[in-house]
Amino acid sequence: MAIAKGFAREGATVILTARDQARLERETTAIAAAGGKAWCHAMDVVDEDSVKAAVAAMLDRFMRVDILINNAGVAYQDYFVDYSLEHICQEFDVNCLGMMRVTHALLPAMIRNRSGVIMNISSLLGLAPFPTCASYSATKAAVVAFTQALRGEVSACGIHVGVFLPGHTRTEMGDRLRMVGSPKPVAVEIVAGAILDAVAGRKKLATIPGPAANLGILMIRHFPAAAEQMMTDIARKSMPPKN
Repeated sequence: MAIAKGFAREGATVILTARDQARLERETTAIAAAGGKAWCHAMDVVDEDSVKAAVAAMLDRFMRVDILINNAGVAYQDYFVDYSLEHICQEFDVNCLGMMRVTHALLPAMIRNRSGVIMNISSLLGLAPFPTCASYSATKAAVVAFTQALRGEVSACGIHVGVFLPGHTRTEMGDRLRMVGSPKPVAVEIVAGAILDAVAGRKKLATIPGPAANLGILMIRHFPAAAEQMMTDIARKSMPPKN
């Protein structure tokens, strides 16, 4: 919710969507109490009918949506041989297909308006895959590829499509991941601020500013073998091989 609160502080009317209607209403009330403007609607990104209903409701109320932040995500950690097929399918359904469902439902309205910003939240693990998070890393790599391809389709319509690559972030999901020896998780408020800057700057690819993220991007781009070895070393420290 830090991203929504950040946009609200900047004067935007924010639309909150998630599965938990009660929590959405609490957060909407909190934003209003702080002087912001917010509205909410329940939506499950793995359910196409739910996505279509939520998008129809928001367009009926507001007529347009100027900025879409695709931030739904789930992650599991284990050696791939021990991964359950259920977890693999869930990661792809939420992280990748969920993003596509929401974008597909909202994009026609943006095209009609000839404007809009879509910011897809990927991960640094989408560029530097992490052993013990093979399936999650694959979904986040797919987000990067989808973003680049879609941008080429809709940029002529006045729509910007970007991707944001956070590192290890202090969220409920992030706190469950074991990454011994990696930089300390970053506070959600810092990540949210960087996402707002990426939207304002119409950035194609952005991450959290700072030495750790900059070093990571540098290694991935120019020293891929070293980056792969670094991620392998961190993974083995975090979850020693079972055999």
